[in-house]
Amino acid sequence: MKFILFIASAFVLFSCNNDATKDSKPDGTTEKVVSSADFMKPQKISMQELPEEITVFGTFNEAWKWVDSMGENVFLLSHEVKNDSPGDEFSDEPESGFVHTAHYLKKDDKYRSIRTSTDDEKACSFDLLCDFIPSSTTITDLDNNGYAEIKYQFTKACRSDVSPASMTLVLRENGKNHILMGTRWVAYADDMAFNITEENASLEGTRKLADEMAELERTMGKYNSEYQFSNAPPAFLAFARKEWIKYAEEKMGD
Repeated sequence: MKFILFIASAFVLFSCNNDATKDSKPDGTTEKVVSSADFMKPQKISMQELPEEITVFGTFNEAWKWVDSMGENVFLLSHEVKNDSPGDEFSDEPESGFVHTAHYLKKDDKYRSIRTSTDDEKACSFDLLCDFIPSSTTITDLDNNGYAEIKYQFTKACRSDVSPASMTLVLRENGKNHILMGTRWVAYADDMAFNITEENASLEGTRKLADEMAELERTMGKYNSEYQFSNAPPAFLAFARKEWIKYAEEKMGD
């Protein structure tokens, strides 16, 4: 009977995950562990410091290690670009980009995958962008409940001009995603100044404009909605708003 209840609980937890990224969560736990001197002290680790059972798909971006009420954790971010089928004589060979995350938990002296996610920008014959934003990953405990929140941000684009890339912010705690999605802000004229604040960063309740340039200016640097934070602790949204604005501006060529 206990086994049946465990399977049912795991199914409910998985069903609550957001579909904005393609996730795989083979296992997970919320069991309390004995506290240690390293409790909730996240450390950034190099690729060489990864446990030998952890595989990196594509190019290594960064990895974090910490201890919380789930146990000893490792979180890995990587990205890759793959060539698609050859282009024709009038176009370049298309490429697809992928961003990967993998969360590992130590069990029986080995790190085992409890969740992976992938997002992509496919079949791009122009300038491809699909990568995590440098320095935007954080490991926190904003609600002080002993379970870490993992926050990361990635950006995607397939473009041939000066147009804004998309940006996604994911804040995940104990298997549940809270996500902001929108576009970055980019200066396409010399007299433009970045003006995104916590008060105007959300597009929720605003009206789409018919004029293409006016619509671009309305949406640039902003996210679509905060509804995925509606049942989250207030500290989560306050933190996410600040982190969105921190990385909303895209400087072409960086």
